[in-house]
Amino acid sequence: MGQKLNARVLIVDDDLGVLQAAKLYLKQHIASIAINDNPEAVLSTFKADCYDVIFLDMNFSRDITSGDEGFYYLNQLKQIDPDVEIILITAYGDV
Repeated sequence: MGQKLNARVLIVDDDLGVLQAAKLYLKQHIASIAINDNPEAVLSTFKADCYDVIFLDMNFSRDITSGDEGFYYLNQLKQIDPDVEIILITAYGDV
């Protein structure tokens, strides 16, 4: 295995299984990975720390598949740092 990428990644999802699986996979390749299962806390977490990439779930409420929550937090994070790279993720193929 090669050298890890010196980057800070934040993964935001309300599914702990997704968070743990993503962290387990990415830790092979990325130097610093943080996880957060509370989207409301993400804004303060993001203000306190600097991340290069954020993987952001699009749906946090149960039975909601619109993706609106993800777009809301995307816009809030981009207002804090317009240059942050955000990758939207979802388990729903129709979003």
